[in-house]
Order: sequence, then structure tokens, then C-alpha cells
Amino acid sequence: MTYAWRPACPAYRRDLATLDALRPRLARLSKLSQRGDDTQMAVGSDLMTNALEGYAVLKVTGKGQGVDELRRMLATRFARGPRAPSTPVTPAEPAAA
Repeated sequence: MTYAWRPACPAYRRDLATLDALRPRLARLSKLSQRGDDTQMAVGSDLMTNALEGYAVLKVTGKGQGVDELRRMLATRFARGPRAPSTPVTPAEPAAA
């Protein structure tokens, strides 16, 4: 059985028209998705900044005011562990030609 490519075939033209109609829609959808991701990142950043500011206020003013348990709970969330020492990066020797 042989299949000949026939550009005049109605099914081929329908598929081509469908693809031509689909491409701009997918481009718009991709742009919308990227904007949603950007918004999610910005809102998350704002939330983290506000949470850190609230935690800092609790650390300074919350002593002895009945918020010690809340401060301890948040301390585990915002605790920083010791940083691993960074190893200096040395440039590699040029390869011999």
C-alpha cells in the first residue's frame, strides 16, 4: 500500500487550518500562564517579607507578653542553620593544543 502526499486533500487542509488557528491561541495561553507564575512569585515574596518583619517584631517586643510560644514556633520556621564553607573556585588550566 502506498500513501501519496496530497496537499489538495481536504483532511490535510483542515489539519493545516486547525494548526494555524491553534498556534496564536497557544501563544496567548503561554503568555497568560507566565503572567500567573509572575504574580504568584510576587505575592509569595510579599508574604515572606511581611512574615519576616512580623517575626522580627515578635523577637524584639514579644518577650514576656504571652507570645513566647508563638515566637518559638516561628523560630523553627525562620531558623538559619550554619552555612557550609564555600570552596574557592580556581580557573582551569588551558588545554594543550
